Amino acid sequence: MERETASEFGQALRAARESAGVELGAIVERTKISRRVLEALEEGTFGRLPDEVFVKLFLRQYLVLIRQEPAAWAERFAAVWARFQQGSQRFPQVVGEPHHRARYGPWIVGLAVVAIGVVSVMLIERGQLRVSPLALTPTPEMVAPTPVSAPTPAPTASPAPVTTVVLRATDRPCWVEVRLADGRPEARLLAAGVFWELEAADQPVELVIGDAGALEVTYLGALQPAAGGDGAVVRLRLAPPRLTARP
Repeated sequence: MERETASEFGQALRAARESAGVELGAIVERTKISRRVLEALEEGTFGRLPDEVFVKLFLRQYLVLIRQEPAAWAERFAAVWARFQQGSQRFPQVVGEPHHRARYGPWIVGLAVVAIGVVSVMLIERGQLRVSPLALTPTPEMVAPTPVSAPTPAPTASPAPVTTVVLRATDRPCWVEVRLADGRPEARLLAAGVFWELEAADQPVELVIGDAGALEVTYLGALQPAAGGDGAVVRLRLAPPRLTARP
């Protein structure tokens, strides 16, 4: 297993889970880890996984539920992850096409023609705008113009209220996945002290927090109670309060 690939590592994980008779859905239900993350781990598609710190946390919970010793898998995972990162940093060399020497002669001639045309038009317009002083003699209509009332401005509609969620990583990085009711989930790794603000007009919001003790959640301007302790993976649902109908 010295040169074990990510795909081989994932197949070994899946075989261990199936041998233990544990369904993947049961792990999702117990740990609240996204099913997409667990599937990517078993398929060896490490490019779909979050930061290594959170993957190790998820892997440990996975192994405990299938009755495997996490320490026995830690060294294998570290080696496979290191090879994956080395492979992802290789970029193909792109050879650029040879540059042709630009020809500026036609451009200069074209710009000169355009400039001459613009100057000619300006001179013609100035000649046409010369007005005899007799034409400027004030008339009664000009002296006493009919007052025109200004149009009444149309009332502007006030902006619709929005539901705002503000997420902030406290003293350490925190991985979080956000799912809005009308959109696809989006995941980010927030560095310590970094904010992530979301707006969802009267929509519920679901959060999957990789380290509940490292994230502050502010909803509708109110700081929410801690969702869990340090290192806990928590699924949190936020919804706007129901409006009660007046009689």
